Amino acid sequence: MLFEIFVTVPSLVMAEIAWFVRFAVALTCLLVLFAGAIGAVGLRWRREPAQGRPVRNRGAEASV
Repeated sequence: MLFEIFVTVPSLVMAEIAWFVRFAVALTCLLVLFAGAIGAVGLRWRREPAQGRPVRNRGAEASV
């Protein structure tokens, strides 16, 4: 009885807590990857119009 109280029950509780910790770590990794993807898309989207703009004619400079 004492062995079960002092060894088995804490072992089961620690195993249950370990699953919560694993789930929290996996969720944190997914959130970090998602935030990184949003940041990369945002940077790409912000820089894209600058690369695709047509060059304006500047009068005499353009005809040279």
